[in-house]
This record gives sequence, C-alpha cells and structure tokens, in this order.
Amino acid sequence: MHVGSDFLVMLFRRSVLGRCGIFVFLFLALIGVVVGVVHAYLGYRSHTVFNLLGAVEFYSCDDSNYYSGHGVDALDTANLDDYVAAVSAQGSSFCFSTNEASQLAGLKLVWYSLAEAPKSIEVLGLAGGRGTTEIEVLWAKDNPLVVKSLSGFFYSELSIESLSKFSRFRVNYVAGAGQDRLLLRAVAPFFRTRVGSDLAPVLRDIHRVSLTAPYGMGVTETDSRDIDALASSLKTASSLHCGNYNYIFAYEISGRYGWSALGLVSNLQAQHAVVEIDYFGEEYTADPTLGALYLCSNSAMRAGGCDFSTALYTDTYNPVLWRYKGADFHLGAKVKSRYSGIQEYFDAYRKLDVK
Repeated sequence: MHVGSDFLVMLFRRSVLGRCGIFVFLFLALIGVVVGVVHAYLGYRSHTVFNLLGAVEFYSCDDSNYYSGHGVDALDTANLDDYVAAVSAQGSSFCFSTNEASQLAGLKLVWYSLAEAPKSIEVLGLAGGRGTTEIEVLWAKDNPLVVKSLSGFFYSELSIESLSKFSRFRVNYVAGAGQDRLLLRAVAPFFRTRVGSDLAPVLRDIHRVSLTAPYGMGVTETDSRDIDALASSLKTASSLHCGNYNYIFAYEISGRYGWSALGLVSNLQAQHAVVEIDYFGEEYTADPTLGALYLCSNSAMRAGGCDFSTALYTDTYNPVLWRYKGADFHLGAKVKSRYSGIQEYFDAYRKLDVK
C-alpha cells in the first residue's frame, strides 16, 4: 500500500509537471511569436520610404514614331545634346520598364526648349505583357504642366499619387508644343523605395538639406560672424550653390559623423562640392546638392574603384545637373580644397566669399 501510494504520487507529480511544462512551453512559444511579430513590425517601421531614382529600360511604344537617330536611345545618355524627336503628334510617346513591379512616385522631364515644352501630357501604368490594353492613368492629360528653368534648360516635375505598382509605363505627348510633337532631352523616373535602417538616417539628412532652397546662384557674400550665424543665413537664402549645401550639411552632422568637405574639379573643368563621411566605420560620399548618397569614399570614386550603380539619388536630383553626377563628374576629378572641421570650413568660407 505504501509503495502504491508513492507510485500514485509520482504519477500525479509527473502528470502535473508535464502539463505545466507543456503550458510553459506553449506560453514561451507564444511570447516568441509575439516578440518575433513585434521585431518584424519594428524592423518594418525602422525602414524609411524615399522617392529614389530608379534604373529603367526605355523603349519605343508600339505606335511611337521618331526621326532616325533621335529615338529613345537618347534617354540612355547623360548628354543633354541627345534628344528624342517624334515625327508627329500621333507618334509622340515613349515607354519604359522596371525589373519588378514598382510604385512610380514622379517624373522629371527635360524639354528640348521652352517653346517645345508641352501644355499637356499623360502617364500610364501598363498591366500584363507588352501589347496589353490594361492601363491606369497615373498623370491625367488635364493636369496642369508647369515648366521650370535651370542652367538654361527647361523641365517639368510630375508628382504621381497612385499607390499601384507596375513594371511598364507609357508617357504620351498630348498637346501644346510649338511643333506639336515630342521633343525631349532627358527623363528621370523616381520610385517609392524602402531604405533600411542602416542608411535611412544619413540619407534623410542629405535629402533634408537638399530641400533647403532651390539650386542657383546661392550665397556668394556674407557678413556672418560665426559658424551658427552662417548656417542660419544659408538656411533662409532664396537659392543655394553646392558650397552652400555642403556647409549646411557639414554643420548639421558635426559631432555625429566624422567628415571632410571637398571642393572638386572634374576633367571637364566643372567644379562641385561634396562631403566625404565616416558613417559608423564605413566611408561614404554625400552630395547634398543633388540629394545623393554614394556608398564609397570619394577617393574610390575618383580612382574608379566605386560601383556607381549602388548610389542613392533622392527626388531632389535633377537630370539637368547630370554633369555633377556619379562617374560623369567624379571619375578622375581632382581635389581643390578639403576642410575637416566646421570652424576651419567657416574661416575658409569667409576668406572666399567675403570682400
């Protein structure tokens, strides 16, 4: 009887502990699932959406009709001397595609001239394979088309509100150009792209500075007496040049990242300024003028040791400024000036910009 009682007690204990063990196991598993979901959610939330310049393939739509030597190949070159020239209004269209379905956020289109800038165009998202008639209007032909000027060129910026994703797109000339046909020098498509938490903070800094004021003559004279006053005056200027953007960016990241502000001269004798940064042990190059981040040091860019295809261009990049972009400018460029402290940069700025 005694042995039997001990045996029953042992069975009871094992049964209870077994049930508790299962309960604890299920509870911990549930916690793990919840934590995993929370982590996944936080990981998703830690990413930031930017409108970034996307790689596309330009091609002639089925009914496009261009003059010889002035087809969509002109849109694959950085030289604004190349341009698309449609024969007539009926053949005035071009198409482009992406490797995967993407959400088009906007287009920047550089026209042949002010007189040849249309009053109306439309942008379509195309579903299915080539030849399909399934479409969504992303930019309606009755939307007003504003034409702006920069560096002697004329362009329009389109902001696309649709949340739909497509892998093929079509742009149609509608009406209003002087010769009533499409004459186009360049196109820059921007897509809503999620950027990881590792790069999002610095890209956000670059993009914010690039939005400070339009690119232009900028501030060439100042009576600012200290580094803070100069930064404040630049932030309220009506336009900025590359050195102005550079100073604001360097001022804002001082104390967070190591940096060197570089004044560069290209092989074509163009001048531009960027900031090389030490971003948590990685050397990157920030271009707050173009709103761009290059994932390599500027020395690697100049020496040809950079994969320029990994560069991130936010929607402040304008194709009119192609001569300051990527390999077009940096490959083989020479360093004209270098500043690694904000006081040093301010002192040099005063010497250069104040009479």
